[in-house]
Amino acid sequence: MRGRKPKQQSRSAEFRESLIEWKQTSESSRPSLRALACQLGTSHQLLSYYLSVLQEWRQERDLERLRTQAKTKNLTLTPDVEKRYLAWLRRIEERQARAAAKAAKWTSRHAALLDRLKGLLILRVSSSSKQGEEIICQYGFVGFLRVMPSPLDTKRDSWQLR
Repeated sequence: MRGRKPKQQSRSAEFRESLIEWKQTSESSRPSLRALACQLGTSHQLLSYYLSVLQEWRQERDLERLRTQAKTKNLTLTPDVEKRYLAWLRRIEERQARAAAKAAKWTSRHAALLDRLKGLLILRVSSSSKQGEEIICQYGFVGFLRVMPSPLDTKRDSWQLR
């Protein structure tokens, strides 16, 4: 078969989502683009192309969502409104990136504390039950960090599981 694959067979959405996750991780802890291409079973050249047009694709996707919502509410959109919407989204993404960098820095500084708390969590969940094993596998470190209070939270005196 020659030419372009049908949309149902295309893996472009999978590649774009993987690239978005890849870009959100800190540069020091993420794999190289070549390693990501090997993981996904594709070429470095194809991922480089998707990475170069990722921002435009995300803007178009976000605008399409905005247009759909505006159409359902019978609102008219001007190019100025679309531009302000994209700027607002960019500010949110930058804020999230700064927060993720702070969390990664905090995590690297307090690795021993996190290991100790992870050990306590494993002790609390029965490792003999199948459900306990699924909980640990499903949530892992990410789920564990969600139950911890923020390191910037000054109202709490001690680290306790919620």
